Amino acid sequence: MSKVIQTTTQDGVRHIQLSHPPVNAITKKMRAALIAALAQAGGDPAVTQVLISSKGNTFSAGTDIRDYRHPQGAPTLAHLCDVIEQMTKPVVVALHGTVLGAGLEIALAAHHRVAASDARFAFSEASLGLIPSGGATQRLPRLIGARAAFDLMVSGVPMQAQTAKERGLIDTLATGDLVGSAMDVARALGPSDLRRTRDQRQRFVPFDAFSAELKSIRSLADVLDGAPPEVLADLIEGAALLPFEAGIAAEADRFENLRTSHSSQAMRYVYTATRRAARSGVAKGTTAQPVAQVGVVGASSAGCRLAIRFLQKNIPVTLLDQDEATRTAGLGFIEKQLVKSGNANGFALLTPSSDLGDLAQADVVIETVKEDRALKEGLFRVLGARCKKDAVLATTTEAFDLAALAEMSGRPEDVIAIRISDRMPRSDLWEVTSHTRSADRAIATGCALARRVQMPLVRGFGARASLAQSLFYAAIRAGEHMVMRGADISAVDGALREFGFPLGVFQLIDIKGVSTLSHQLDEHGQSSALLHHLSEHGWGGVRSGRGFYDYGGNAPVPNVAAMEQAKVLGADEGLEPRVFSAPRIQLRIWTALLAEGARLVSTGAAKRPLDVDIAAICGLGFPHHRGGPMKAADIEGLLLMHKALRRYGTEDAVWAPDPLIAEALKTADGFDVFNGA
Repeated sequence: MSKVIQTTTQDGVRHIQLSHPPVNAITKKMRAALIAALAQAGGDPAVTQVLISSKGNTFSAGTDIRDYRHPQGAPTLAHLCDVIEQMTKPVVVALHGTVLGAGLEIALAAHHRVAASDARFAFSEASLGLIPSGGATQRLPRLIGARAAFDLMVSGVPMQAQTAKERGLIDTLATGDLVGSAMDVARALGPSDLRRTRDQRQRFVPFDAFSAELKSIRSLADVLDGAPPEVLADLIEGAALLPFEAGIAAEADRFENLRTSHSSQAMRYVYTATRRAARSGVAKGTTAQPVAQVGVVGASSAGCRLAIRFLQKNIPVTLLDQDEATRTAGLGFIEKQLVKSGNANGFALLTPSSDLGDLAQADVVIETVKEDRALKEGLFRVLGARCKKDAVLATTTEAFDLAALAEMSGRPEDVIAIRISDRMPRSDLWEVTSHTRSADRAIATGCALARRVQMPLVRGFGARASLAQSLFYAAIRAGEHMVMRGADISAVDGALREFGFPLGVFQLIDIKGVSTLSHQLDEHGQSSALLHHLSEHGWGGVRSGRGFYDYGGNAPVPNVAAMEQAKVLGADEGLEPRVFSAPRIQLRIWTALLAEGARLVSTGAAKRPLDVDIAAICGLGFPHHRGGPMKAADIEGLLLMHKALRRYGTEDAVWAPDPLIAEALKTADGFDVFNGA
């Protein structure tokens, strides 16, 4: 028998075990092995029942994502599930750990489902722009109803074993040994107990109740992003109205349409790229330093949000700020947010302080003080002298040279930058940036902390600004150029939201602070006359009540004076006014991000295009169903993007095409050729 499964027979029960841990992926080889084993069991007169279980900590994590690159080869998952369901001998499945995707589809096709109390059931296909492909859209509504089936397939949120039992997803909840309990269940079943899921229709009657569920599904699908919710709503309705075989055929057709769609290609890329980005950038064999205590210097908004991240994961924090009012306000904010998130006990792990000596035992110290060169340099001198040997010293600066700050500490090998992007919807990124003298141990420790607080991670190399911030600067310059030529601020932001960003560029400037960004751009040699003007007038953004928008009314409205000033500045620079349609606005911002991303890779600030894409998605809100600015260019047509850059590049250097783009054009793989294996 194949190495991916093992079979034994006991008291007439053929026990088939998935034996390819750690995830027991339902690959083509696994599907073929299962079908062969089922055929043998069906033809063996000594076998009266079949039990399917698995080795390892999980029943199955589903399909290997790489299998989605091509049409599913025979035998397909749908064929395997049909073979299971059509067996003339009862098939029981014993489920434990995670039962995901294709693994759950196998369970749905069985005649009886037994689960351990730790079992969790979920579908993750929608997060990849896909739907299940083994018949779940037809079987799951028959077992748990239309709305529950839709929610499980769309949300990706695991269903607990007890809930699964109550809903009808599983039949028996094992109280002791799972396999032993499943064996007992199997022995008790005879040929008359072949309860095939395809024949179950009780969830569809009375039809009025089912119709009400369908109506709620349609309403929900209308407000959710992406194609999978809409497709799932169609297929679940078909489960009640069409013959089973017709529903299965429709599922296969819609799955293949989605698999080849641009959005699914992008979302599968993001799934893989996120994991690759998190694993890279640390020298092989390097061990992260154990972290039992973290010090955060600065009780500003950034420092408090960072402290909350640690406290939510039960990591003790010393929060230091020498200004009593700021420290007190920060403590109140932290306590409120911990209570709100259900982590009130974490507040006991927080130690407030005004004395830098209290950081002496911290394993990692992260400064979040304001962007003042003298303040930061003085702070690093003190931290270098007072913190214990091998403690990692980190800065969050986006304005000043990391290597120069590191030298101020007297121990540059211990210094890295940790930049957090989490101030807007869908932004959640932890970036570890190193300089040439950063020790591998310090880098590994910074990366390990990201994993402990469960944030997406990217690595940066030597740059003053984070990858996400560098991309944001490019978006600012592109947006500023358009409003200086007459584009309406709200039109630019509206076009970006329509493209898929959670916020427009001018909304985000107001949130981050006009003066702060103006100062940072100055430090990076990218001074913005428009931001200078707003800052000089006290229009600092959301906190001051006015920036690119006025915030005094019920809803923000564009600051007319800011737009007028932009036009004046444009005229001074000789920029001719023009009308920008929403697609043109979107293309200009996208290509500016593409050009900046290529420059980041070329200069070594980013290791690969995929790191830029993850920084753009997780740090700037670039729509993940488009794959990030680099991958989106590959998918939509890199040649078209390059032509647009050459055209726009004559207007402003933000669009100047980096030579890396021309190199990517020479290969069929585009930017993927620079991502490595």
